[in-house]
Amino acid sequence: MSEKKDKKNPDKSKSKFAIDTKLMHLGRNPDDYFGVANLPVSRASTIMYPSLEAYDDPHHKFRYARMGSPMSEAFESAVTEMEGGYNAVCAPSGLSAITTTLLAFVKSGDHILVADSIYPPTRIFCDDVLVRMGVEVEYYDSLVGSDIARLFRDNTSLVYMESPGSATYEIQDVRAITAQAAKSNNNILTVLDNSWASSMLFKPIEHGVNISV
Repeated sequence: MSEKKDKKNPDKSKSKFAIDTKLMHLGRNPDDYFGVANLPVSRASTIMYPSLEAYDDPHHKFRYARMGSPMSEAFESAVTEMEGGYNAVCAPSGLSAITTTLLAFVKSGDHILVADSIYPPTRIFCDDVLVRMGVEVEYYDSLVGSDIARLFRDNTSLVYMESPGSATYEIQDVRAITAQAAKSNNNILTVLDNSWASSMLFKPIEHGVNISV
């Protein structure tokens, strides 16, 4: 692999090279598979245990394919490293990742702020499911920046961003929004759908976001 050096900004070329190198190596451990570069595909639902004690061990790494496999673990490990986060969980689809996140952190009686330019299926889920659950969903102007604090209420629990936005591609002032959420009275949680930029171009967690989807 070769990388064209940026003479005007050597740090830039070094940073890009580091990302390319990470993409080549993350999630892979050839030593575990006799030097094989790519992780072998594992299609299995049944997991065997050497003993009943091993089966009862709650820390057993794999129990059922839908709950994880060597491949999903490798993928999650790579995503965690690229995002600069603590732990990644993969889902069967983008929308399931979004809905799982919202359902995990939102409850009846909460007020949440959602960017007006979000992925349309996210909006449908908020309007058709969360509202029925007793969650009050308020859509905000994606260019609100630090003024988002004016929309906070005593029961505001979460701010959901997407930058660039799916509908009209606004770039949000993520750091300003997360700063306001972090110093709010109820320490509002921030979530950002990072599908468009990906961790190649934007690191939500470095900008104060709690959860990157």
